[in-house]
Amino acid sequence: MPGPATPRDRFGNLPRGYVAEVTRQPNVAWVHLRPGAPPVLIRRLPNNRLEVLAAIATETHHDTVRLPSFDIVTKAVDKAARDIA
Repeated sequence: MPGPATPRDRFGNLPRGYVAEVTRQPNVAWVHLRPGAPPVLIRRLPNNRLEVLAAIATETHHDTVRLPSFDIVTKAVDKAARDIA
């Protein structure tokens, strides 16, 4: 998943080739910040601070938005089935 300042494509994901491109740059590497934690792609900045470019997520959660079209179609099919019977 992208870091806070990492560019994103139109879907909010890392752009194609981004990881390959930045890992060729100096001071960029995949590291484990905590034992047992997934790796994080970081860049060491000139002031010695670390910039998170990307992280591996072992689990994700999304708020699902259900469009009303499913309910509309379901009701229409139910009504049509009742009309036939």
